[in-house]
Amino acid sequence: METGQQNQPKTYILAVSGGPDSMYLLDTQARLRDLDSRCLVVAHVDYGLRKSSANDAEFVQEMAMSRGIPCEVHTVSEQERSAQGGNLEAWARDVRYAFFEDVRTRYEADAVLTGHNANDQAETVLMRMLQGTGLRGLAGMRTERGTVMRPLLATTRLEILSFLESHDILFRTDETNADTTLLRNKIRHEILPRLERADGTAVQKLNELALVAQEAVEDMEQVCQTWLVRYSQELLGEQVLHLPSFLQLPSHVQHEVVRTISGLRGRDGKEEQELVRFLHEAKTGSQKPLSSGLNVKKYRATVAFTSASGSAQKAPVTTPQLLTHERPQSQPRREAREAIRTGQGSFVDGLSRATQRAKAANQPR
Repeated sequence: METGQQNQPKTYILAVSGGPDSMYLLDTQARLRDLDSRCLVVAHVDYGLRKSSANDAEFVQEMAMSRGIPCEVHTVSEQERSAQGGNLEAWARDVRYAFFEDVRTRYEADAVLTGHNANDQAETVLMRMLQGTGLRGLAGMRTERGTVMRPLLATTRLEILSFLESHDILFRTDETNADTTLLRNKIRHEILPRLERADGTAVQKLNELALVAQEAVEDMEQVCQTWLVRYSQELLGEQVLHLPSFLQLPSHVQHEVVRTISGLRGRDGKEEQELVRFLHEAKTGSQKPLSSGLNVKKYRATVAFTSASGSAQKAPVTTPQLLTHERPQSQPRREAREAIRTGQGSFVDGLSRATQRAKAANQPR
């Protein structure tokens, strides 16, 4: 039975805008389908922000139909557009990935495939460098992240355009991509070409930098998780960290711990930096609310993360499942928490003493 399930054809959702990258993705996946019988579904988002967007949607539907592939189109409503806020790019990204995930779920697909290529990766790394970033920013896009896969990250834009031309494959051009007042477009049309004229391997080297950063991030994540297993605990609905041990961590690991447990996901990392500074400098008893919906309170030897009161308007936060060992019973947890708050030892010491007392009390006499 298991072997049969493993041999079943994969189902993929193809994110197709109609541009050259996504048309290359569509055509190559259709060719692979003829070899391994994979199931394909095209997904397209019409944001309604350009006069030609409806034509793009029609074009994508026709291209999918000509290859015998079903096509799902989401036309963004006026109400959705009114909620975009100030960051159009971030809003559009959220809209399309929410739609892609919805389509993936409905079709019970294995993954969503996007057309991001090596040039996109180089542009992303450069853009984040210019905006200010750390290791995560330099890591760029992953080939696989959750249910999203990017099979073209090793393929350059020149290779894609050459393939489309040699196979007479049509594609659409988004005129807004020529607007160099947008940073990504400025990098694409001005900065990266200059780098390539100076060094023909610029795109390749920026992609190599992203891979090195990805490995470093993975190592950092492992160090972070190991530390959290040892020095964090859920106590009566609070996620508690041992502060002295936290302050001894290297700076980049401190940021990773804060990012993991707080749920902060801001791209500029400003709130994350402010929280690390708070843990270093704030007085005992100080509190700090977070945009993720948590409240942070600093004690003498610990820091507690709790759901902020009166924050119904905030998005729900899922506390990470950090520990693999068995949690102590409620009484030791209460005693440990009291010891921590009254300054009678560290989190680890307090919890250990309380647990030992509970075990001794339960021993037969």
